[in-house]
Amino acid sequence: MSGVGSTEPPRSGGAGFASAGAGMSGVGSTEPPRSGGAGFAGASAGVSRERLAVDPIRCDAYGHCAELVPELVSLDEWGYPMIRAEDVPAGLRREARRAVAACPRLALRLDRRRR
Repeated sequence: MSGVGSTEPPRSGGAGFASAGAGMSGVGSTEPPRSGGAGFAGASAGVSRERLAVDPIRCDAYGHCAELVPELVSLDEWGYPMIRAEDVPAGLRREARRAVAACPRLALRLDRRRR
């Protein structure tokens, strides 16, 4: 047992944790972020349409989405989002992505549909 007064070297992270960050890009990584793929606007510009969607089970009615994209999201009388049933216009895609990223419960998402 390692700890105070022990002569054993301290353990590092346990099974599987020592190399968890190897080969991964993201926060704390020195590797540049990957581009393309699902969730990136430049992956197939003009070929797909995006719509905002909310998971009503996850949502706790913080209202960040309505503050960031009031053109697409309004709040009901209890503060839960009501999403417009239309594609996100090109001029609002950046704000829509910000709203998705700002959702504290990860309840908001951009659904991509092929034309």
